[in-house]
Amino acid sequence: MTALDYSRQAGAADLEVMRRSHIVQVGVGSGSELVRSFSRMGAGKITVIDPDTVEPRNVTSQGYTYAAALASVPKVVALERECNAINPEALIVPLQEDFVRMSDRRLKEILSDATLLIMATDHHPAQARGALAGLVCDVPVILASLYRRGRAGEIVYTYPGLTEACYRCITAERYEFVARERTGGTGNAAGSIPFAAAFVDAIVGHLAVGVLHKRHGAANPYADWFEKLGQRNFIQTRMAPDYKLGDEDIFGDVFGHGEKVFAFDTIWQPGVAELKHDCPDCRGRGATPVGERAHETTEMAASPGCGCLIQLGSADGGCPACSRSEAVAV
Repeated sequence: MTALDYSRQAGAADLEVMRRSHIVQVGVGSGSELVRSFSRMGAGKITVIDPDTVEPRNVTSQGYTYAAALASVPKVVALERECNAINPEALIVPLQEDFVRMSDRRLKEILSDATLLIMATDHHPAQARGALAGLVCDVPVILASLYRRGRAGEIVYTYPGLTEACYRCITAERYEFVARERTGGTGNAAGSIPFAAAFVDAIVGHLAVGVLHKRHGAANPYADWFEKLGQRNFIQTRMAPDYKLGDEDIFGDVFGHGEKVFAFDTIWQPGVAELKHDCPDCRGRGATPVGERAHETTEMAASPGCGCLIQLGSADGGCPACSRSEAVAV
């Protein structure tokens, strides 16, 4: 073999489009297989951001090697080595940094040539900042997370000039919950098997390929999804047949409980139905205004009025979308 053979993906992904793309992924735990797959597909540049090192539990749950755990190798460095072993042509930029604490200038430099930002963490402040950064920097963002014990999962995507509800509009109650409960989590994979994350990642991967081709104006069956989806940018998928969101049977309400319905089904919902006109992030405009916010900061802070995360310096008296008046620390 003298060169990598990409023939199996011909017709599904344009190799030149993949090579011209820059994917930035924050969080390479359960979502690390996404990065490996992008390397296999010939992605030209992949920046991976994660502050953690490989631990023994990551070997059994996230696909890292036993040797990397023994040496406490940074996840991003271990992933770089694995991806280069798969594809020597892959340019992997490993950044062992705390995404939440990055300066605005630093983050904008990273995103300056990004085709897509993927947020794959279980840390709410990171997801929140990634969502805001996409709006400020005009970068498409896919935000993915698992629900408790990996019984279901969630994906929200925003696309400049296309989607009319942002991540915060769709998950507004989460921002309030995190502030009220003083927690930093959005959910986690504890109590799940690796296939739960793989199932969510498969959806993210298909969407990502579509975004990359759409951004480059290239014809592609997955890029065509976005025309068909319209404003359905809020996705929930279940792995457990009896999953309910609290008392709400969200999947049963859509699919029923017939003998041909069981699990591994997905709901594609119009995020625009959740559009908040007083949203602190998108200000009721979603990701539709392009090129207007580059001068703004991507940094966030806890509002003194309610504790919700808001854009730094955007409000002095609290989060305008939060109905609570008591001060809550995060």
